[in-house]
Amino acid sequence: MTGSAPTNPLAEMLALWHALPWPERQCAIRIGGAGVTLQRGGMQVGAWSADGGLVEIVYEHALHQTSRERVAPAVAVRLVRAVLGRERLCRVEVPKE
Repeated sequence: MTGSAPTNPLAEMLALWHALPWPERQCAIRIGGAGVTLQRGGMQVGAWSADGGLVEIVYEHALHQTSRERVAPAVAVRLVRAVLGRERLCRVEVPKE
């Protein structure tokens, strides 16, 4: 068998996250089951590997209302940064690839 094994999209997202400068990636990270939760202050994001090499990002945009986005790992990092950087609950526009 030649070539490399397919990468796990969530593992790729986390590797990209850890490559960010410390002030940008500073948050609590909890890994459990098939997903990961990232939290900074009152903002929280859930992430899981999805089909097609994508990462599913889930976050609260209003009290008890969630948004779900399926994006490439690099886009997931930008989306998580935007969600964690909010001052209040709101929808976040998905960054361009």
